[in-house]
Order: sequence, then C-alpha cells, then structure tokens
Amino acid sequence: MKLEIFVAALVLLALPAAAQTDGFGRALACTGTGPVTCTADGITITNTTLDTVVGAFSALAPTGYTPPARPLVEIAPLDFMARLTPAEQTAIATAGQSNAQVLLFLLKLAGATTVNVTDALTQAGVQAMVAANLLTQARGAQILDLSRASP
Repeated sequence: MKLEIFVAALVLLALPAAAQTDGFGRALACTGTGPVTCTADGITITNTTLDTVVGAFSALAPTGYTPPARPLVEIAPLDFMARLTPAEQTAIATAGQSNAQVLLFLLKLAGATTVNVTDALTQAGVQAMVAANLLTQARGAQILDLSRASP
C-alpha cells in the first residue's frame, strides 16, 4: 500500500489541473494553479502545493529513487518582466496607453503573485504583444520558454 501511495504521489507531480490515472488505473485529479486540491483513491488533499504533496510522500520513496525533473512553469512577475529587454519593456508600457489588450495584460501581471507561462491568460498576453508588433512570434516563444535564457 505504501508503494501504491508513493506512485500516486509521483503521478500527481505531472498533473497540471487535469484528471489522469496512476500506474494502477485509479483516477487521479488535481485542480488549481496555486493552491491545489488533489484526489487519489478517495483521499483528498486540499489547499496545498504539489511540492507539499511530494514532501509528504518522500519518506515512502524506494531507496535510490530519483524523481523526474519537473519543468519550471511559474516565476515571479518581476522575473517575468526581466525576461524582456529594457527596450521591450518601454515599448510595451507605451503601447499599454493605447492598446487595451496590452494594458489588460500589464494590469493582470501587476496584480499577480506568480506568472504561470502555461496559463492561457499569460499566453494570451504575450500573443497580444505579438499582435501589437511589440514582439516577434519567436521572441514571444522565447519569453515563455523558461528553459531558455532571456533576453
């Protein structure tokens, strides 16, 4: 049973707010992007993070097991802005005065505690900057790809 719980916890790592099954065919589900609620085999863990779930089950890991690396998808808003060059930041701020979509993204960014680059709102904001010719499509993709340095 401990190994089954451990496997279920590992599968939870890969859940970006969607239902899946673990290695035993049981339904697993996590919802949320900040605090998450995870349900596995009738057990629900609420108002937590995936890191907390992993920490809770780490003692059950088989000796020598190394969990797979998780891609970085969340950063602080200031770190997100730092991925833009100073010239891009200035152009975006200026465009926000006349482009409602760019302004809306900047307002959401200012109120955020984290920026999830896989979130539809973040991607739409970057696309708004591409549509306004403030960024190229390739540059927008680079900004959203946290595995690559930027600028």
